[in-house]
This record gives sequence, structure tokens and C-alpha cells, in this order.
Amino acid sequence: MVPGHAILALALLQPAAVRSPRIDTNGTEPLLVLPAAMADALKRFDPEFTPRHFIDYPRWVRNGYKLSSRQAPFAVVGDFNGDRIQDVVLLGDNRVAGRCLAILSSGKDFKVVDVQIERESRAVPSQKSDSERDEYDGIQTGLSLVRPGIIRSPYEDRPLRTTTDAFEVTHYEASAKVVYYRDGVWREYWTSN
Repeated sequence: MVPGHAILALALLQPAAVRSPRIDTNGTEPLLVLPAAMADALKRFDPEFTPRHFIDYPRWVRNGYKLSSRQAPFAVVGDFNGDRIQDVVLLGDNRVAGRCLAILSSGKDFKVVDVQIERESRAVPSQKSDSERDEYDGIQTGLSLVRPGIIRSPYEDRPLRTTTDAFEVTHYEASAKVVYYRDGVWREYWTSN
């Protein structure tokens, strides 16, 4: 039997016979499934990059998170650049640092870019089993998909109107902000502080 972490790496790096990215929620561990062109672009950009895993989030986050084919705490699937082709934003790590990366459609190809969401610390998987871990042990930063529309926040001067998908970065029990792509730049809109 292959451990859940290895399955995720295999699903990400093997050419998937899919046309659009998705999060497969059918197993015990959600898996990010990428079309071959997206997986190749990610591998070229950072060959050591590995997405984070659902099991590495605190139990209370996993119990309350609404998984779907378009969102898990470690990845969101949406049309962030407005070209009607699905893109992916994902949290992960290489040997040196934690990263938030976006795989964006660019014509018929895909490009990978860093999305700065503060200094992202490298996640070190717990050596404890899930039953040995404290309720709060785990990765403290997660993502969720934000659909186009109007967003209001008491932490901002005016409402934000988005015309493309965006994503919310939540630093659990600390702060949250919506990150959206406009005019070739990733921008922030604070929703919790």
C-alpha cells in the first residue's frame, strides 16, 4: 500500500488524462490532479516543490473545511486571470522554503509564478500519527476559493468588486485576506485581522 503522501505526489507528477485541474476528494486524502501541461510547467519551475497535504492541517481545520473539486486548504482551482481557462494556486514546500505558487494559463501554455502571501514558512510534516497529535498541531495557513462578486470588509475603506475568481488566504485564528489577480499583479484585500 502506498502512503497518502506518496499518492499525492504521484497524482501531481504523472501526466493526468484530464482536461482541467481538479481536487479529487474520493479517497481518504484529497489529491490535486493536474493536466500534463500544468504538471510539466510546475516541475520545470521548481522540481523539488511538493504540495502540502490535508492530513498535515490541524484536526479542527480538517473537520470544518468544506472540501470540493475546486478547493482544499492546500490548493484552489479557478479562473484567476479571466481567460476562461482554469488555473491553480497551491501551497507547498521545496527543500528550502514554503511557497505559494500559481499555475496560470498563458495562451496554449502555462506559466508558474510566485504569489507573495507573506513569508511562507516551510511545513515540516509531523512525525506523530494523527491520533497522537494535539487538536491544534499542523499547518496554520490555508486557502479557499472566492467566486467573482462584491466583497465587503470592516478592515478596508471600500468594497472590492472582482470579475474573476480569487482566493482567500487564512492564517488560522489570526487573519485572512482575499488575493486577486488584476492587471498582471496579485493584489490583497484584508477580510480579517
